[in-house]
Amino acid sequence: MISEDEAQALLAPHLSKLAEVCAAGLPSWEALPPEQTMKQSKLSRATWISAAMAAKARELFDSEPGVDVCEKRGFLTLTFSGRLVVRFKKFSGRNLRTSGIQTLQRQAFESQQLSLDGLTVTTLVAGYLLDKLEQEYARLAIVCPFNGDNLWEINLQIPGAGDATVVPIGPKPTPLPAVVVESAHKKKTSEEQE
Repeated sequence: MISEDEAQALLAPHLSKLAEVCAAGLPSWEALPPEQTMKQSKLSRATWISAAMAAKARELFDSEPGVDVCEKRGFLTLTFSGRLVVRFKKFSGRNLRTSGIQTLQRQAFESQQLSLDGLTVTTLVAGYLLDKLEQEYARLAIVCPFNGDNLWEINLQIPGAGDATVVPIGPKPTPLPAVVVESAHKKKTSEEQE
């Protein structure tokens, strides 16, 4: 199995494109008319986002040297240098795990037992985690799953996240004058002294 450092080195030239793929789905969903999306379930939204991510992956990686795009197993994967196989999914929690039916194919993928053309490869999941309200991306990452846990993770930059500017709303409020409060005990002591 490939280490995190080896994966970082192999994926370094592709990280920004992988982030674009992971971030492609939600804007595609939000571009649909509200009357169409309001009637849909979370599963429908996840399916739509997954399809948008697959389309973006094909667009960005179809002619990329050293990257093979494959859709043989019912989902899209990218194979980098014949050593890393990346699948795209939604993460279901802060631990960056995925959910789904435990098919033999999924178990092989997530337990690092997948082989391509007789070669042993390291399988990775690139994906997105939504915020608590499921309105924005909370995180994009690539993880190396192994028997229900992740051995390591590579964080991806959310495209456009660093470009946000905070604009103040209205003028800065004027501070109120300080109020001096004298205690009754202190006042009594002052009067007794006179």
